[in-house]
Amino acid sequence: MKPLEAALSAFYPVIVLLGALIWMRFFPLLRSVEANTKPLICSMLMIVTAVMVEQLIYGFGRLVGIYINIAMSPGLVAVGKILYCVGFSYMLYAFWLLSPVKPRLWVSVMFTAVMWGTLFLILLV
Repeated sequence: MKPLEAALSAFYPVIVLLGALIWMRFFPLLRSVEANTKPLICSMLMIVTAVMVEQLIYGFGRLVGIYINIAMSPGLVAVGKILYCVGFSYMLYAFWLLSPVKPRLWVSVMFTAVMWGTLFLILLV
């Protein structure tokens, strides 16, 4: 392995380890924070999970030489994108919980789904 490839490949496990440390640090806080702060922490943990999953998939692919195959696989790429959309939708809901007007979780999920569906249809044309 060339030095540049080794340096790049070393980032994958480091990012996964940092994600695990974030989980270890913030998951226990869910018992002691205010109720409207819990969704914000949970949404961040969801996004951290998405990052970790992608790093595991792509890091494995780089290590065994099938990175391009994984990056070109719509199913595997979709796993990460769905996790990001769920995390960001949940984060949007969490931020709305901090506002004076209380939202509903289904609104942010529906907004995400409608936006995705619209773009999907546009891209099909």
